[in-house]
Amino acid sequence: MIQTNIGLYIIYNWYKTFNREGVETEKFEKKSLDLYNSGKNYFLWYSLLKALLPFMLYTMLGVVLVYAYYINHSGTDFLGGRGTKGVSGAVILVFILQMVNFLPALKRILSVNIVWQTGDVSFKKLNSIFVAPDENRKKNDSPLFEKRTIEFKDASYSFADDKPILNNVSFFIPENGFTLIEGSQGSGKSILFKLILGLYRLEKGEILINGQDINLMSMHTLRKNVTMVSDELSLIGRTVFETITYSRKEKFRTPAFAMLTSLGFTDGLDKKILDASIQNGGKNLSAGQRKLLLIARALLTRKKIILLDEPFVDLDIAFKKRLVDLLYNLKKNHTIVVIDKSKDKAIEYDKIIQLGKNQFLEKHF
Repeated sequence: MIQTNIGLYIIYNWYKTFNREGVETEKFEKKSLDLYNSGKNYFLWYSLLKALLPFMLYTMLGVVLVYAYYINHSGTDFLGGRGTKGVSGAVILVFILQMVNFLPALKRILSVNIVWQTGDVSFKKLNSIFVAPDENRKKNDSPLFEKRTIEFKDASYSFADDKPILNNVSFFIPENGFTLIEGSQGSGKSILFKLILGLYRLEKGEILINGQDINLMSMHTLRKNVTMVSDELSLIGRTVFETITYSRKEKFRTPAFAMLTSLGFTDGLDKKILDASIQNGGKNLSAGQRKLLLIARALLTRKKIILLDEPFVDLDIAFKKRLVDLLYNLKKNHTIVVIDKSKDKAIEYDKIIQLGKNQFLEKHF
């Protein structure tokens, strides 16, 4: 159940990141009630049968033992016949074994409520995602940003009941550049991207994009200007084409193939590669192929702010070089921000921002 919740939460973030939550929410609302009722009925009957079957079995055995005990002590059976007085050792042994064996059944009976409560808690946690306060998703104020700067001002964020992940962080990312964010594990690098996209909310401070506080703008506006590459945002679609364009329109096939070609995904192949099957989020692909499709999907949105979370992981040297060359070309008109733990000195960044648990530094080049 926990894995299911995590999986659905990741998919839900994918929908929000690519401005698809409206369409998917409509589908969800049509099916959620039936799904919930089916799940509730299933757990009800499952718990009942799991408790009832052993209870009935041991009840029948208990009745038999009581009957045997009675005729051995009274000399008379329940039907009025004469029996043999005295207590049989075998009966006592069976009775003791019966009591011992009854304990697991008793535990199961008592655990029914616990099982139900556990399932109810899981449903409540899952439901909390879907009943979260509605985001501002108005589409009538969705212009493209004139400037593509990103600024954090005294930003703080922590998970519930945990120590702060970000504590009064301030930095500035200029537009039309290639910026690296680096830091130790747990310093909050990936959290920054989720905050920029509005998936998480700051506890304190401000995030300014295009000079505007993102809390005051429509999330549709924000995500119309910002795209992200992350392994957490699964590949969704039945074919390569659907996966990187979330569309079936013929007019998108040419730019989709061109993007895959620029990344080296289609080397030696024709446009039929667009119809190749994608199974279970890309499990039929290599890690490198999945990463290239994640990158292609983000770049095809043509958004001017590009967030790349570990884009070079799983790519061999040749693919990595092609991607770096493509990003160098894109940075002329895009703000590109990269999280990269490899610290490849061959890649030239315009600015490096370093996060630390107790420090924050900027390096300019």
